Amino acid sequence: MYQAGDYVMYAGNGLCLVESVGVPNFQPSGNAVPYYYLRTADDRDRIYVPVNNTALPIRDPLTSHEAEALLAELPSMQIDLPPKRDQKVMVKLCKEMLQPQTARAMARTMKMLYVAHPAGKMSSDEEKILKRTESCLRDELAYALKISVQEASRKLSNALKEGERE
Repeated sequence: MYQAGDYVMYAGNGLCLVESVGVPNFQPSGNAVPYYYLRTADDRDRIYVPVNNTALPIRDPLTSHEAEALLAELPSMQIDLPPKRDQKVMVKLCKEMLQPQTARAMARTMKMLYVAHPAGKMSSDEEKILKRTESCLRDELAYALKISVQEASRKLSNALKEGERE
């Protein structure tokens, strides 16, 4: 169980601080289920997640070693593009690839979108997935490597570009 002050990765929301753990006042009496009170890294959202939640995973952020290994792997990461690359196929594939909710799944999804659209022209749905995924992974890398989000963004971008040159 996570404690107040811990940082976690929460599906689709990215890096979050566990502000506290407790029973929210919006629960009906007699239903004392504890919740994590999460605050997103960008401080835009507060999220309430049941401690026993299994639908959307909460996981530990990468360690610095894991973050460095992921950035080193990214340039040579193999991506299998679908033969048909229309918007519906690509969006469905992105959502499937992101299902494990891991940093590696986010990196693979980003790389797949960059490889599939070398000129950068993608559908608005693909762009939304890319931006959200990049934001989550960038924040996680910044936290793990104890660097600014700008520096994490640069490292991520460089790793993706390095893979394009190979």
